[in-house]
Amino acid sequence: MRRVGIAAALTVLFAGAPALAKGPAPGPGKPVGKAQVLLLARGFHAYRAGDYETATQALAGAVGHGLRTDDWARYLLAESEFYLGAFRAAREDFGRAAHGAGRPAELAPARIADCLWMEGDRAKAAAGYARVLAAAAHHTSPFVDVAVARFRIAEVAAGREPAAGRKQYLALA
Repeated sequence: MRRVGIAAALTVLFAGAPALAKGPAPGPGKPVGKAQVLLLARGFHAYRAGDYETATQALAGAVGHGLRTDDWARYLLAESEFYLGAFRAAREDFGRAAHGAGRPAELAPARIADCLWMEGDRAKAAAGYARVLAAAAHHTSPFVDVAVARFRIAEVAAGREPAAGRKQYLALA
């Protein structure tokens, strides 16, 4: 079932290559972004298959060329970099995605904090998670896991003051 959905999405993606480019439809003989659409499809497929190196290479070639799905391409590029352990590069690309619109921009701040956490900068990560929680208080998103943010903030608090950390851990339940 999952393969059918991916195959259908890729079929639509290939068939709609000119439609994915920003701006007016191209004139005759002027394909807009077809190579980038193919890279996007290749990157998406590699990402879904867990081949993050191939995904990173393909998606890096797809972003920044005017595709309407550029925000998702940038986000998946950052995810691929994250899973490869390239946390700084991932943080930079999540940062670019955060300045966009839609769901990638909504998800990116939590992932930026995750990158900081993985880089070992727990204090900055906790501050980032606090911003994620503050934003979640204003508009609840089913796509941002606030439990992870709360847990990691509690972990940082426990390192500074064990009693405060325990209190925050208990508040998770």
